[in-house]
Amino acid sequence: MKRSGIRDDRSRETPHSVAFNVDYISGLNFNSFNQHLGILMAITLTIPDDVVQSLKLPRQRMEAELKQEMAFTLYERGFASMGVARRYAELDKWAFLEGLAQRGIPRHYGEDELSEDMAYAHDCQ
Repeated sequence: MKRSGIRDDRSRETPHSVAFNVDYISGLNFNSFNQHLGILMAITLTIPDDVVQSLKLPRQRMEAELKQEMAFTLYERGFASMGVARRYAELDKWAFLEGLAQRGIPRHYGEDELSEDMAYAHDCQ
C-alpha cells in the first residue's frame, strides 16, 4: 500500500504561511484513471498567512489537526472510504469513529463494512 501524508514544505513559505504537500493514495476518488492504475499523486495546498494566523491551533499541532480535519471532510463528502480517511488521519478505527461522532458525521456503512464486520464476528466465535 502506498503511504499518504502531509509534508511541511518550508522552502516555499513566507514568514507566516504554511504550505503542505498532500499525498493521497488511489482510494480517493479524484481521478478514476489514476485510481485504476494505483498512481500516487501529490497536491500542494498553500494556506495563506492570514488564515494561518487566525487558526486557533498551536503551530506544532497544526499539521496533524488539519490533516485529520481534511480526512473527516473527505470521508463526509464521500471522496474517501473510512479506511482510507482514517489511515490518512493516522487514527485507528475507534478513534476515527469517535471523531465522526464528535463532528456529527454519519457513518457510511456499505457492503465492504458489512463483510468486514461479519468476518470479524465469525472469527470471534
